[in-house]
Amino acid sequence: LTVALDGSASSDTDGTIASHAWTASDGQTANGQNAELTFSEAGDYTITLKVTDNDDATNSATKNVKVNVKVEAAANYVASGTIRDKAGNPVAGVTVQIGDKTVVTNEAGYWESPGLPEGDDYTATASKDGYTFAPIEFALGNDEFKQEVVMKPLSALNVKVVAEQSAPKQGENITFIATVTNGGSETATGVVLSNVLSSGSLVSIEALDGGECDADTVICTLPDLTTGATAKVKLVVSNSAANKVASEATVTANEYPADVHKKSVNITPHLSVSASCTPQTVMPEGGLHCTAEVVLSSLAPNAATGVELVMTLPNGVELQSLNTDYGMCDVSNMPILTCSMTDLSVDSPDDISSVAVNFEEVLQDPGLLALTHDAKVTANGYPAHTSKARTKIFIPPEYQVDFAIVIDVTGSMEKEMDGTKSAVNNFIKGLKAQNQDSPLTALVVFRDEVMVKAVTTDLSLVETAISKMEASGGGTCPEASVEALDVAITHVKEGGTIFFVTDASPYEDADVAGIMERMGTKGIIFNAIITGDCTNKDSWNVQP
Repeated sequence: LTVALDGSASSDTDGTIASHAWTASDGQTANGQNAELTFSEAGDYTITLKVTDNDDATNSATKNVKVNVKVEAAANYVASGTIRDKAGNPVAGVTVQIGDKTVVTNEAGYWESPGLPEGDDYTATASKDGYTFAPIEFALGNDEFKQEVVMKPLSALNVKVVAEQSAPKQGENITFIATVTNGGSETATGVVLSNVLSSGSLVSIEALDGGECDADTVICTLPDLTTGATAKVKLVVSNSAANKVASEATVTANEYPADVHKKSVNITPHLSVSASCTPQTVMPEGGLHCTAEVVLSSLAPNAATGVELVMTLPNGVELQSLNTDYGMCDVSNMPILTCSMTDLSVDSPDDISSVAVNFEEVLQDPGLLALTHDAKVTANGYPAHTSKARTKIFIPPEYQVDFAIVIDVTGSMEKEMDGTKSAVNNFIKGLKAQNQDSPLTALVVFRDEVMVKAVTTDLSLVETAISKMEASGGGTCPEASVEALDVAITHVKEGGTIFFVTDASPYEDADVAGIMERMGTKGIIFNAIITGDCTNKDSWNVQP
């Protein structure tokens, strides 16, 4: 830093000033009415001016100077990523720009922009004909020298699939409507819509706005679509088994890249159970009213005999009462309730086709954040069916933390628990090294319920709580991972951090995409350790 010196305000009432001598506290000197001194290090300095007149008389004055030297960040960070379309295929030839640096994706869809300095205000933009990209904001720093930037392309020609029935019964036909829309600037020609069904049999397929469909291949050739034009295709699918049915549609055209959309529909089987609890959000230590209803569909082929309903209550609640008009319930094996129900039939209007069990509970554990009730019904000649009722515990929305540690503590995590503790504690040590002020941290654990174990700015207390964790219990393999993340996202500040560990898939109906979108909207940094999923059934915890 160069400091300009000006001694022109000095004067002599009975003569003239003959010389100006400048001296800095770091030893530098300079001469002349106007001069310069250069400081290479930050610090507090004094600069003294000594003037001498024509009679050799002297006088001096001193000023304090504070020097702040800005050290430029080393340009040794790298931003990179792989761009894929909805079908998972790499997209080559995408131009990615970060500041004044421009790169293009290769055949594998990969791009890399090196030589970037540390900073928290980067924006990556991407462009390619036929695609649109949202700008992505990101930061570089904390000695993480390579940062992955996720950019998802959207085709200007898109397809969306909807199902007319939200929860069709087993044996009912399902109608899917696929709508193709040209949102681009060019007319789409050679438009082809292909469909893949996960199960069930195609009853019919029809192009509603012109074109032709082949029922054998489930492929439709559609008319040219001008800008803003749409074309719809109707598919009717039969379903005799109690399976989820999905229709995946892919649209292609000469002028645009392919677009894909998949719609799944859950089938209500002939014998089903539905669990529900009110209120859906309960106050700490409040009460819950829950119902498990068993229904035999009007399309069922025969009566349901030997009907047994098993309900598993979450930890941290106390059963207050239970009643049913159509069976006997055993509560001796809490938290498991087993009810033998009356036979169900739909042969005549007077037959009993549905039964319900009602029970009242009170929350006892003040650390509960979310909980899940499980219900399973079985009967002779019918496959088992399960249902879950999820309840959130009210926490004031203004209650926010900087950092949430979310850990799966089900029994299947037993082998991974020591490694999990080590990984989390190493992460906490990194936080301690980076932060002069410890972040407000929440430790959240989950099985089928979600609980808070600590909320503190003392990271040593968090480490102690982690060291005491044990893996045990839990229901079937899917766990309340998304429910736990939902709680964490709600109460983590914008730009905060979530550290997440699990070995199980989320519940089948969990809104994973919505969870990821919420994290992106809040700018939450997500660090995850996923040690498994539900593909290995030998590792599942089996529900009674």
